[in-house]
Amino acid sequence: MTRVVGARASGTHDIDQGDSVSEEPFSRPAYGFQRRVGQLGEVDEQGYLVSHPQEPLWDIYTVTAEVDLDQLRTAWRAATADIDTLNFRLRRVGDRVLTERLAPVPAGFDVHSVPKAFADGALHPDVVALVDPLVTGRHCAPGAPTAWLRVVRDGENTLLTIVVDHTVGDGWSLALLVRRFAMAHRLLRAGKPLELRPLGGFADFLDRLPDAPTRRRNLDRWRELLADTTPPGPPTLFEKDGPDPDRAFLLDTHHVFPVEPRATRAANVLAQRYGTNPAEIWVAAAILAATRNSRGPQPSITMHHGRTRRADFRVFGPLTEAHVTPAVPADRTLEDQWRLGRESPPLFGETLREEGLFTQRRFAIDHVPVSPPLVLDREVRGRSLTGKELEPLKPPSKEPIPSAASVWITIYPLGVERAEVLVEAASSALPEPESIVAAMRDALVSAAGDVD
Repeated sequence: MTRVVGARASGTHDIDQGDSVSEEPFSRPAYGFQRRVGQLGEVDEQGYLVSHPQEPLWDIYTVTAEVDLDQLRTAWRAATADIDTLNFRLRRVGDRVLTERLAPVPAGFDVHSVPKAFADGALHPDVVALVDPLVTGRHCAPGAPTAWLRVVRDGENTLLTIVVDHTVGDGWSLALLVRRFAMAHRLLRAGKPLELRPLGGFADFLDRLPDAPTRRRNLDRWRELLADTTPPGPPTLFEKDGPDPDRAFLLDTHHVFPVEPRATRAANVLAQRYGTNPAEIWVAAAILAATRNSRGPQPSITMHHGRTRRADFRVFGPLTEAHVTPAVPADRTLEDQWRLGRESPPLFGETLREEGLFTQRRFAIDHVPVSPPLVLDREVRGRSLTGKELEPLKPPSKEPIPSAASVWITIYPLGVERAEVLVEAASSALPEPESIVAAMRDALVSAAGDVD
């Protein structure tokens, strides 16, 4: 448990890290996602990872009310001090990748001032210059913070950029951290002792993994579901002569599409109807849309946060898993696709990336967890930046990017009735990316019926 002794409404306070962070040696084979990153990354002389291909997790909140910088700093230190996973690092030893616990390093925190935070409804270039190194950098080297809070102020707006390296967290973990930070700040503002409920440990999660026979059975079942498919999958409807061997896996287009509110409402209605979460509905809609834009069922890489047991939902760690989810024929329903996806067993890191991302597929789908509200106090709230506001941070790449899929579909929920879909594609495979979003919308609305 983290405790800030004598915390009141202002000033800074010493933080007692409690007993949740262990300094005992910990070393074991890296978990599925980590293993791939460790294999592909750059290491130092001792084999520790210092750079890797995966961008960090991040969110930027804008707060218009006045905030106390000392309270922000103290709340951030308290929220991160006893997250043991932040002290894990990847190390390559021979042909193995290990995850090891190193000595604790305080999470990063700094403050900057700029004349203006926004220009024409988007982040000002001065802010981009401060934030871009954090959200595009890598924060995995020994001795460096794996989590950061950067505060940028212009006298009217306060921007809070929260960043976690992907080797120690995933999107679900980032949301856990945001809520934890907000809770710490509320306790400080109320003058209460800063006592936070511990998060679940990544080391404990690894200890709860199914035994080897169970993992092998799950893997066999997964392969059985895909037995009739041949990677990378059928051509798209736009590839008259089949995939272009030189361009099919080079992403050279980047488009963000707003989703019609009725489609978002439909996803929520279907989730309630089937007794599941909206993420599963969106993924099913995207796979069905991929199939309906292809010359046959299109099994797709799908990203999962890896939490299938109740105890895992408070675990802070890199639990992201990649599956290849089977696809139903184009004339089947969204419910058929969802139910088939449910038959895919969890793999818990067992040959996950080797089977998922080392084997190319035509489509890949990710559903990013919704950004939680940042409630710093009853009167002080942060809003997550979206859409045009973030465009200066996401300029389209000038060079084609090699990819494990011809088309990446990323779904960003922005609230009860708002969502955006990012489509990154090889133009030779999908010259009309809006067709995917339209097919997703049609699948959702048709399955849900009248939701207006």
